[in-house]
Formats: sequence, structure tokens, C-alpha cells
Amino acid sequence: MEHPQYKLTYKDLPEIPFVKRWNDLSTTDEQVITNKLLAKQSINDDEKNKLKECIDFYKNVIPKLKDFDLKALGKSEIQEFLEYYLYIFTYLIAQSNDLYIYRLFRLVDNESILGKPDRIREGKYLSYPPLEIVQRNKKFNRANTPDFNVFYGSFSIDNVLLETKPEVGRFVTIGQWIPVAGDQVKVISYPICPNPMKYKVNYDAHAAYYAYERLSTKVDPLLFDWMGVMFNFINDEFAKPVTHHLEYLYSALFSKRVFEIENEPNPDYNFECIIYPSVGNKLDAQNIALKPFVIDTKFKLWKVYEFEITSTHYDRVPKLKDPEEISAVEYKDFVCTDWVERDGYIVW
Repeated sequence: MEHPQYKLTYKDLPEIPFVKRWNDLSTTDEQVITNKLLAKQSINDDEKNKLKECIDFYKNVIPKLKDFDLKALGKSEIQEFLEYYLYIFTYLIAQSNDLYIYRLFRLVDNESILGKPDRIREGKYLSYPPLEIVQRNKKFNRANTPDFNVFYGSFSIDNVLLETKPEVGRFVTIGQWIPVAGDQVKVISYPICPNPMKYKVNYDAHAAYYAYERLSTKVDPLLFDWMGVMFNFINDEFAKPVTHHLEYLYSALFSKRVFEIENEPNPDYNFECIIYPSVGNKLDAQNIALKPFVIDTKFKLWKVYEFEITSTHYDRVPKLKDPEEISAVEYKDFVCTDWVERDGYIVW
């Protein structure tokens, strides 16, 4: 395989060590060594020392990447920075989980979609944004770069309100999506699971993290340490609040690599979604980013809600058992319809 033009250094960030550099066979020593360990093969002392060098490099560079001011990158600097950053993480460590979905919710602000606070009548506005709009906006998001689009959703109305936090006076519309057939859809997910010793996370993320921790009994300890520094980095990136779209850069690039996997011989790694804790909900609920084809083929828009927000309670939301209940805001002019035509036209 060919590899892109990578940079060994960028400004005052650490230089890429020899163990991570491409050789004539378009592989790196790091890849060769870790592939051996993943295949349960033994490695010699020299290889062990090289892998320890990799781990030390990650432990050195990752704090510096976290401290790096991504917001300060100019348009001309982004590509140069990426040529260095992508040399740090040259391939993906895959973990997958079968996820069963009964329903999903997605919220949009009417005025941001239509240019005015009119009623939304087309279901396409409650799905993923068109690729040409994503490319034109040139914005990074939690799980997408400007190169591709995803469907962002969550599992209750309160969750999507907390994630987006629309202001008082805004008219919002929420779509509920359900399986095309049956009462649930199985999708192959890449689970993001921040360390519950570091973050107060929801039950599902907590369970996913300890499932990962149990790997320590199944793989070489050195390999587990190597995996851990990278897993912890990307988990932290999905859990951090941001103030600028470029601060999503690391999680967006990771997501691009996950979603680019197609036709993998092991079907467990043909990922259809990434599931991650909701920062807007203080990591107490899960969000999901789905490939567009999954929404197009496995889900249908079933119910639509519209209302104007009159006050918000984003800091004190009780846990509700019914995903359609609303406690994050107070509202007026509530309307709900489950009449959605096959072409996506919403009948109010």
C-alpha cells in the first residue's frame, strides 16, 4: 500500500521516532511487532524495546497534542499539521460491539434549516445533512470531518435537547426514527468508553470500559499498555467540551478512519456507527453517529414533534424512563404527528 507524504516534525512537537517510520515495504517496525503480538506470536528483546519506545513516545506526545492550540491553526497550516499528526497514528486499533437500537431522536432548529421559524414539512431535514453542505461549511464535528456526513442522534428527547441546548424562543423540530422492520435494528458499533475512574460516565460506557479492561488478561501486557495509551487518548477526545470546531479535529479524524473501513473480511469490523457519551449531557447518556446508508436502509421517520422553547433546565434534568418525555425545557405550541408519507413529506 502507498502511504501519504508525512512530516517527521511540526513546530516544537516531538519528532517521529525511527520505530514508527515507514520502511521500504511500506510498513513500520511498530506495525510488524504489534501484528506479531496480536497473532499471539513471541517477540525478541529488541522488538520489546522498540515497542516500549513507541509507548514512551505516545506518553510524551499525547499530552502535548492535548495542549496544542488547534484553534490557532490557519487554513494553510491545517494540512501541514495533519501530515505530522497522521504519522503518529498510522493505523486503527479496532474494537466492535453489536448494538441493538429501538428508536433514535434527532433535533433541528427550524430557523437554522429554513432561514425562518416556519414548520418543517420534509423528513430529509430531520436526517443527516447533505454531503455538499458539509463540504461547503468546512467544519469539523465530534465524529466527522468536512469530507463526509453522518447522522447524529440520541436515545431520548431530553438527550437531544441537552446535546444541542437550543435557546429560549427557538422553534425546534425533533424526529423519531424507528426500524423499517421489526422492533429493533442490530448495527456494528465502535464503542467509545472513557475511563470511569476519570469521568462520571453512564452505565453503558462504564460497562464498555471494563469490557476493554478485561483484555488485559487475554493479550500480552506490553501490547495492552501500547493499546491503552491510544485508547485513552481518543476516549478523552470524545469526552471533552469544545469551543471551536477545530477542537474536534482528533475525534473527527479518528471517526473518518473508522468509517472508511469497508468490505473487511471480518464483518465485525465493518463499522456502521460510533457510540459515545454525550458531552452535553455530562457523559450521563449516549450519542450515536451513523453512516448515512444505515439510516437510509434500516430506519424510517415515524413521529415528529415541534414546539417553541419558553425556558430551559439544562443543569437539572431528572432521569426519565419514557424517552418521549420532556423535562430539559418548558415549551408552548407543542404539535406532534405520526403521519409521514413514504416520500418523507410530513403531514401536520
